[in-house]
Amino acid sequence: MDCPSLDTIQKILEVHYGFVIQKLMPITEGVMNWNFLGTTAHGQYIIKIYSYRTVADIQFEIDLLNHLEAKNFPAPHLVPSQNGEKVVKVEVHPLIVYKCIDGTILRDIDTTSIQNVGRLLGTFHSCTKDFVSNYTRDSWDPEDIRLLFNRRGHELVERQFPKAQELLSFIQVELSHYHFPSSLPQGIVHQDVKPENILCKDKKIVALLDFDNSTRGALIFDIMTTAIWTCFENEQFQEERFKALLTGYQLERQLEPIEQSILILALRWRLLRELFIAPLVTPNHMQIVAERTEYFKKLYRNLNT
Repeated sequence: MDCPSLDTIQKILEVHYGFVIQKLMPITEGVMNWNFLGTTAHGQYIIKIYSYRTVADIQFEIDLLNHLEAKNFPAPHLVPSQNGEKVVKVEVHPLIVYKCIDGTILRDIDTTSIQNVGRLLGTFHSCTKDFVSNYTRDSWDPEDIRLLFNRRGHELVERQFPKAQELLSFIQVELSHYHFPSSLPQGIVHQDVKPENILCKDKKIVALLDFDNSTRGALIFDIMTTAIWTCFENEQFQEERFKALLTGYQLERQLEPIEQSILILALRWRLLRELFIAPLVTPNHMQIVAERTEYFKKLYRNLNT
């Protein structure tokens, strides 16, 4: 599906938001949606256009962002249209707008910054305990992934994803090794807390971005999502970073004993999940995803040795 033209986007912003756009620039980071930096006489805004979700699909995300704003959690604040709507459509695609946040993505990965990221995630899990939405989203917890793998795994072959059959065979064998208790603590999970989704200013975190995949699920796997992006270097597990992540997290939410007992197992599972989910949900960036998949496959094997 093609992105709407810049002229089309500018007209939508003028009609629905009253924006007179002086400059509209694509943001190249990210592989899931189309993002733009819009400059007006009154400031800068981020315009996000969803490439494959419908308006109904993103209502959970809209509700969550509203909740986080009410809780003063550092996340994007949605800008309503002139009619008070938090989401409008450009052609068939949902479009949201939020104020540009002053900061740069997290680049210096060390134990201090990772501890701060852990604390941010712990705060997110704690402040969403009372979150309520009339909308739901699919979960990517272990049993959900098994069902999704059986139902849609063939799509990787049909799209001619590199070495698809070899990858699917590997995942199928490995899936059989994982069985988790049903009593794992559940809550709202972000599912993509990683450096490129964290804005910093003066070495302090000022915002968590990209709530595209947020849903309800087991909290421990959300922690492990952050771990797979921050706790490996040169394809090797960095135990000190992992400890820093958990230390920061537990400043806001204590891990329960059942979570403590499966930390490395959950980390392995989360690496395995990435091998399937990334190729499945990002069909338009096959080469980038293929390279990432090979990288995470190496991490998985190294962690298991």
